[in-house]
Amino acid sequence: MCIKQFFLGVFLLISLNSNAKNIDSLWSLYQRYDTSKDTSILNVIYEITLETRFSQPDTTLFLLNKGLAIAKKRKVYKYISYYYETMGDTYWQLTEFKKSKKAYNNALAEYLKIGERGNAGFMHANVAYVFMEMGKYEDAFNSLQEALNIAEQENNEALEILTLSYLANLYSYMNQFNKAIETYKKTLNYYIKQENTRNVQMSLNNIGTIFFQANNLDSAELYFHQSLAVGKKIGDNKNIANGLLNLGSIAYKKKEFSEAETFYKEALTYNIDRGDDSQLFKNYINLSNVYFNLNKFNASYQYAMKAKGIADKTNNIKSKSSVHSTLASYYKSKKDYKHALENYEIHVQLEDSILGLEQTKQINELAAKYENERKELEILNLEKDKQLKEVLLSEKEIKLQQEGMYRIGLIIGIMFVFIIAIFIFIGYKSKSKSHEIISKQKHLVEEKNREITDSITYAKRIQNAILPSDTTVKEYLPNNFILYLPKDIIAGDFYWLEHKDDNILFAAADCTGHGVPGAMVSVVCNNALNRTVREYGLTNPAEILNKTREIVVQEFEKSDDDVKDGMDISLCCLELSGSYATLQWAGANNPLWIIR
Repeated sequence: MCIKQFFLGVFLLISLNSNAKNIDSLWSLYQRYDTSKDTSILNVIYEITLETRFSQPDTTLFLLNKGLAIAKKRKVYKYISYYYETMGDTYWQLTEFKKSKKAYNNALAEYLKIGERGNAGFMHANVAYVFMEMGKYEDAFNSLQEALNIAEQENNEALEILTLSYLANLYSYMNQFNKAIETYKKTLNYYIKQENTRNVQMSLNNIGTIFFQANNLDSAELYFHQSLAVGKKIGDNKNIANGLLNLGSIAYKKKEFSEAETFYKEALTYNIDRGDDSQLFKNYINLSNVYFNLNKFNASYQYAMKAKGIADKTNNIKSKSSVHSTLASYYKSKKDYKHALENYEIHVQLEDSILGLEQTKQINELAAKYENERKELEILNLEKDKQLKEVLLSEKEIKLQQEGMYRIGLIIGIMFVFIIAIFIFIGYKSKSKSHEIISKQKHLVEEKNREITDSITYAKRIQNAILPSDTTVKEYLPNNFILYLPKDIIAGDFYWLEHKDDNILFAAADCTGHGVPGAMVSVVCNNALNRTVREYGLTNPAEILNKTREIVVQEFEKSDDDVKDGMDISLCCLELSGSYATLQWAGANNPLWIIR
């Protein structure tokens, strides 16, 4: 029921050459040309990179940079535009979205230089899709408006329909279901007019999916039936199977389990023939859940084990988590609590791996709250200083007034004593009021300090959640001690322990920074270490550190800012085999001390 999959397909086809030549012959042509004289090399480079941009990105980027140098030197602006566009496609495929956006913007500027406004409009649409991938929905919307304006001015239907498709996708991301459906219907009418049956079928499926997300099951069912009918008409087995799965999901949500079983069983005949692991997994796990609700527990178990086979084969964490959750429910229904607990614990571990980034998000939110409150405290301190200055100035003025009145009293006499007393009284009231204001400000500052400390203390509880418990450490390393003394309430230092098969993995790590910033980095690095063992199954310390570095770099590259943070670490693997034990070690800027 995935809308996005359809749009990714459209995205990849924006500049695809339908008459691509054999890659070997293109390389032969490339090697024949003299790049210093013959400009025909520019077209050969373009043809090669169109063929390799999604399969050989490194080769593609090398050729594109070489082609750009030649095209810029000879001022062949058409190919400069083409190269930047292909570079944007390549970086998008590599999920390097900042670089992809920059390349598309360069292509946009070059297309406008040579007067190709239609292609410039496609670049606006591409930039919008990159913004969607980055979660910058407002920027995506603005870019799509630019593309629609160009499509209208140039009377470019292809650009208009692509942009509307992206816009509908954006609305669905933002949970604006009515707008998404309205926009999808525009694309549906366009495809009907063009007699593009395959895209009609996809559009019907997308509209049904939006209705399903909005919990309008009757409308969703209507569109899924229409999509299925078109799929059967054109003989598209993949989309027939997908349509049947969608209808089964609606029946399941309505608790019509027998009807859901019928749809899922029919979908299974298509998916088995196609051998699509992703679709087969969904089919098996859905059937397992249906049979569980029908109290057919043996059938539920059989399909759950088939789903587990695919999940283990593809090593998909979400799939594994789903299977073990289903198996836990099965064993619980059989009152086999031991196996139920084992499967539930595996499910929880996998969910922890998936949700590790959620802890990072919580730390980020606390850090932002801490920063805002720190600024408020600075403002309050400034106000306090101002109030103190006003008090001192007020006292000085009162003293001068008192001295003046005293002299006047000596000259004029008792007549003016009463007036002096009035001025003294006024001064006293003013001073009392100022002290009252200061006392209130002091109380407010103390309250803010307490709130900030409470926030950081809460962050410490979140950070402690990622550290191994004393019970876990003692279980695998009975003769141990841990000296952990953070400089602040929370810190960038942490210790780590994991157990896999006969291997006990443990580490001491020092992340960049102290306090809140260090803690944020430690959560990212701890999550990366967990993933190397739980998701990728690594036990060799050197391989773990290499994979951890790769994951951390990927996480920080998502930011628009240039992040230089990292981690020093000492990592050991204790392998127990009978009466022998082997210790392996790897480190990054941290040594290993062995004391016998």
